[in-house]
Amino acid sequence: MRTRFVLVALMLAGLALLAAACRAPAKLEGTAWVLRELDGSAPLEGAAVTLVFEAEQLGGSAGCNRFFGSYEVDGKTLTIGALGSTKMACHDPEGVMNQEQRYLELLGTAERYEVRDGELRITTSGGATLVFAAQE
Repeated sequence: MRTRFVLVALMLAGLALLAAACRAPAKLEGTAWVLRELDGSAPLEGAAVTLVFEAEQLGGSAGCNRFFGSYEVDGKTLTIGALGSTKMACHDPEGVMNQEQRYLELLGTAERYEVRDGELRITTSGGATLVFAAQE
């Protein structure tokens, strides 16, 4: 009876380790991030805002236009260089261009970041927070 209990416990522990290994924690680099909160509010529906960090370059969609730039990380300090973007005009959803402008403005003033529990939080020099979820 005791042997059976030990075997079941070992199998359950092995399954738990396997499940944890399959769900690698999100990292700043190599994770596609989707904006969940801008200025304390959810972004407009139908205007996906994304962010990807790779080898000192970042990019993504600002809701209408694609953007790109450089970044540096020192501990939890995040410095973003000048951002460039395509120059399309979008009218749907209403307000998307204002949201895009605000997003890029805030992103360009990033100071700190934290990745925890599948979430990326970027704090700006003005104290605003951008909250992203790891894209699945």
